[in-house]
Amino acid sequence: MSFKMNASKDKPNTDAILMFDVYSKRPTVCTVKLIADYYGNKIEYLSNVKLIGGDVWQNVKLEINRFKTVEGKPLRSYQTINAVEFISENEVMLNNALWV
Repeated sequence: MSFKMNASKDKPNTDAILMFDVYSKRPTVCTVKLIADYYGNKIEYLSNVKLIGGDVWQNVKLEINRFKTVEGKPLRSYQTINAVEFISENEVMLNNALWV
């Protein structure tokens, strides 16, 4: 989990894409959570990424429309987001996570 994007200067533009490289020995699902109002009425926007596993790094690109609450409400802006969290069923390695 990272709170780096909580600072105003680190907020991505609405058209930004979250990019990262990920490696997993076994096929798995990696869930990326963008969390709004972390210390209040927490709202989590999720995006699931299927990883093929094996000896290959996968490049992942997630646009804003890929993030939705469990009820299906889409994320409209990154301005309310305080934290980003990466979760997976199996062990994974992340590299080069950035907003472009």
